[in-house]
Amino acid sequence: MANTPSQYYDLIESAIGGNKNDLRTLLQQLSQNDTQVQSVLGISSGTNNTNTATPPPAAISVTGTNGVYTITITPAKATNSSTIYHRVSYSTVKGFTSDVTLMQPSTATNITLSLPGKALFFGLESSFNNIVFNQRVLASQTAISSGLVSSAATSNAGAFNQTNLGVVTSVAVGSTAAVSIQGAGGPLTSMSTLKGGAQRILPAATIVGVEPGSSQFVGAVDTAQGVDYILRPTLASLLGDHVTPIGKVSVVGTGTPTLPTIDPIISSGHIIGYNVTGGGAGASADYTLTVSDPGGSGSGATTGTQTIVGGVLISVTAGNPGANYDGHTVVTAAGGIFPGIEGGGTADGGNGGRLTNV
Repeated sequence: MANTPSQYYDLIESAIGGNKNDLRTLLQQLSQNDTQVQSVLGISSGTNNTNTATPPPAAISVTGTNGVYTITITPAKATNSSTIYHRVSYSTVKGFTSDVTLMQPSTATNITLSLPGKALFFGLESSFNNIVFNQRVLASQTAISSGLVSSAATSNAGAFNQTNLGVVTSVAVGSTAAVSIQGAGGPLTSMSTLKGGAQRILPAATIVGVEPGSSQFVGAVDTAQGVDYILRPTLASLLGDHVTPIGKVSVVGTGTPTLPTIDPIISSGHIIGYNVTGGGAGASADYTLTVSDPGGSGSGATTGTQTIVGGVLISVTAGNPGANYDGHTVVTAAGGIFPGIEGGGTADGGNGGRLTNV
């Protein structure tokens, strides 16, 4: 029968006074109460007390593909047959000092985790009682990438189940540009498209006020009034079921650049370099540079790589040095405006009639 608080107090006072029998009785009752509490909590009081013991470290293997991590846990051989709980954690930081996510502990040894486009460090801790865990074990010393989501329809450089016979071009219009969508027959001609098993004809159109020098993807959207064409900076923006992708266009540059001035550096009749004496302004593409020797016999020289920053020519490397150049040699510049690159679903667009997820 359990003692009342006053009876415990009397036993303690008697034990303090040196009564060994009362001390023995007090310790036995405290031990009995501790055993009863552990029994209620499901905790063993034996020498293999799993309340503090932890399992040997398990091995964790993580692979990533198609936006999904596959986690495999291989437990070490335990010293007993107790259930082992595994807690997986991941972080963008190897030391797990920040940005840490702890997954719910479980007995599972195979886990999948959908986290597209991530690069993460994974760790594993194990426990007998789901309370006290052993030290974290890393899956890898380097971050593991999950990869991007793909499928048979959207694999890298794979063909969609659709195509068109459209051509997308651009022209400069003042300080802006215009993008033209047309059929293979040229300006103002309609185009045929195929999406799944459905074929249809789309009209030609022109989109004005486009940012010069930009990269755009063109899509056709059905409206109550007919078909509208839209421009988006990424192909992913055109993959809705209500949109028909037409193609990509690199939009032409605009303006009239201030042409740079360049002097050749000549040694023994060979051009060994170029000195940019005036960088010009407003360039959106490399200049066309021509080397000439008026009244002389110099020939064969070419220019190399141009470095243009903020529309200003910074430097020009030497190309072929040529021969027989003298002090009359001049370098003239022209152009400097990005001509644009057309796109679409036709061979003229570069895909042989097949729109791909570039």
